[in-house]
Amino acid sequence: MDHLYVNGVPGPGFSGFSGDFSLVHGAVFATGFTNDKPTVLHGAKQFGPYDSVSYEKISEDRQHYAMRVTNQKVSHLLYDDTLIEPKGNLLGFDLGPQGELAYTYKGDGGIKVVFNGQEFPDSYQSVDYVTISPDGKKLAFWATKNSRWMLIAGDKAYPSASGFFIYIAGDRYAVMWSRDSEHVLYYVRNGRGRTAGATAMLDGTALRNAHAPGGFMVMGIIQCEGGEICGEQMMGGSSVEPEALVETALQEGKTACVTESSVMIGAKLSCIVGPPPGREADKNKAPQPSRVIFGEKEEGPYKRVRSALSATKDGNHYGYVVETEQGWQVVVDGILRAHVYEEIYRAYINESEGTYEFLASKGGNLYHVVQPFGAD
Repeated sequence: MDHLYVNGVPGPGFSGFSGDFSLVHGAVFATGFTNDKPTVLHGAKQFGPYDSVSYEKISEDRQHYAMRVTNQKVSHLLYDDTLIEPKGNLLGFDLGPQGELAYTYKGDGGIKVVFNGQEFPDSYQSVDYVTISPDGKKLAFWATKNSRWMLIAGDKAYPSASGFFIYIAGDRYAVMWSRDSEHVLYYVRNGRGRTAGATAMLDGTALRNAHAPGGFMVMGIIQCEGGEICGEQMMGGSSVEPEALVETALQEGKTACVTESSVMIGAKLSCIVGPPPGREADKNKAPQPSRVIFGEKEEGPYKRVRSALSATKDGNHYGYVVETEQGWQVVVDGILRAHVYEEIYRAYINESEGTYEFLASKGGNLYHVVQPFGAD
């Protein structure tokens, strides 16, 4: 029998626990098993046992949670210690940054959408990728009605003749809101059949560039009920910040940033221009210097940028690793720091300490270097 200890005090016993333990609203959130039946734990409260639990989501402010719970093939939603029983079988859901909740269920007249307790008046044949906006006030999702595909985003509806297209690269990229919740980026199938491609769309307008995660991709087919092909997906590649994807689309033709290396630092689109970190330079080509774009400011050029861009959540401080003619150095808050090393590893922002930290090798020794913000 395993026990969950909190502050040194043993809690309830189970034959095992699944996944990581989390803190939600100041209380431990976990799943324990007895006879292969899961029970959800939140602080001193227990919910279950169930036949299965899945799709756990925790809000960005760590104050709310939601997860699918199933008994006898009927799924409900456990949300902040309350069991929500839709009028039909639960299909999907999303949890917003401050606990805003959206879910879908299959009723007698079709699939219904509920957002923050309000049920949409329309019924749909299918609904996919329900996505709450960053401000928690709008909802976007793919839907079919009268056998026609459309993206619903806020109070807008954008049609798609051939269905949707998603990319899978760590995250799923199907519907992406801009940081200000005013714009939405998505992909539509370009043509029909198993050779269809994708077109990036911004607020209903086709874009010139792909605006998709980079890297190696493998095609996948999505089939809807009835067997028809309603979407396609590309799997593989590297994860990209969804809001940065939207911002590169909004600034198409105005910025040198490309999707693969773009991040949002605060409200500023930032990226590495030049060979991406971790990718070996082409020995058959002349060396290409790297530079960093931080909003409207440009930093560099450097011989090579050797790490991804890291930043504090508020965007006030950031750092990255570069290779110069002297060796490997770090840039913190736009300042190239003086110390030079043979190589630098595992650089990261320690937000609680207000430092940029990394491992560095020099003269056969390995150092843990702590670089305070605003100091050299």
